[in-house]
Amino acid sequence: MPAIRNLLGVVRKSAISMAGVQKKRTAFVSGMSTNGISKSIVHRGAGVATQEIAEDVPPRRTSGLNKPTVWTEFTPLARATSAINLGQGFPDWPPPAFVARAAADAFQNPQVSMYASTRGNPRLLEAITRKHSSQLNRKIEGTANVLVTVGASEGIFLAVQSFVEEGDEVVVIEPAFDLYFSSIQMANGVARYVPLRSKSKQPSSSSELHIDMDELESALSQKTKLMILNSPHNPTGKVFTQDEMQQIARVLRKYPRCLVLSDEVYEHLTFDGAKHVPFAATETDMWDRTISLYTFGKTFCATGWKLGWAVGPSTLMQRMVNIQQHIVFCVSNPIQEAAAEALEAAENPFEGFSSYYEYVTDMFNKKKDKLLNILR
Repeated sequence: MPAIRNLLGVVRKSAISMAGVQKKRTAFVSGMSTNGISKSIVHRGAGVATQEIAEDVPPRRTSGLNKPTVWTEFTPLARATSAINLGQGFPDWPPPAFVARAAADAFQNPQVSMYASTRGNPRLLEAITRKHSSQLNRKIEGTANVLVTVGASEGIFLAVQSFVEEGDEVVVIEPAFDLYFSSIQMANGVARYVPLRSKSKQPSSSSELHIDMDELESALSQKTKLMILNSPHNPTGKVFTQDEMQQIARVLRKYPRCLVLSDEVYEHLTFDGAKHVPFAATETDMWDRTISLYTFGKTFCATGWKLGWAVGPSTLMQRMVNIQQHIVFCVSNPIQEAAAEALEAAENPFEGFSSYYEYVTDMFNKKKDKLLNILR
């Protein structure tokens, strides 16, 4: 550190000496900038004007985003204590071998070393449509109904930015994933909360949790532009049943302006026989107002790939594409190609199961049972 300070001192002295060559130097302080946010000092010397920010106040839509989150404290603490981190959605085991092979294949393929289209790599779009057409009970078109994103997190951001204007309200089920709130804030929206309830003071299972439909209806209004529905739910693990989804749909019909962002990234993480129910397939008229989000990383134990996708009606998807092309333009093409190969392989029998998807659900259930036995 002393050596660094000495070096900085030499640099400063050199700069002052060079500036002193000029016989005439002027400096003035400007007042508030035209946007009323920051003050600056302008120095003129050696025929060059430089500007230095003296005070900077972030835009209201980003105010507070610099504050620590629970993860900035929780994750380092888990590392420091060598604890098992059950608080974040990443596993501590590697992806299956067929995923690693797919990555190796993709990065050796020169045809995918350039940009993909904004909507997504054609092979991946086809794999996604094949996966979700049967799940959503309709023919999904990759070039109309799908958008590949930088993880489901970007999908959340794109959806909120695409449809929420200043003052619009967004209904969120609490407790909730923290990125929902920052995305709403950056769109200058207003979050409205509906808590998960339980008839028991100490529920023994997430299946005992439910939404009070009267509370949901009270949170909705003509100002509501979006409802964020997360099932399987983070962090409780609650899986909304078909009946519960239909009840939500009946309430939402009274508010035709309200779209639904259905966060389904944990679609294969269900326990004790619970079945994931896609909201867009709950009632036929819900498809037209629903954006469904999915992720590669959670399903294939490859969260560092940061790959997700949104599925929905073409009109809603196009709005998100319009913004995507001005943010990242496209997602990494080799990663998309590798994911496409992995999705194709996942449909095949795996480790004694009819598909990788059945295997991964069973694996998580066995790990859950093992943990429960340890805690008992």
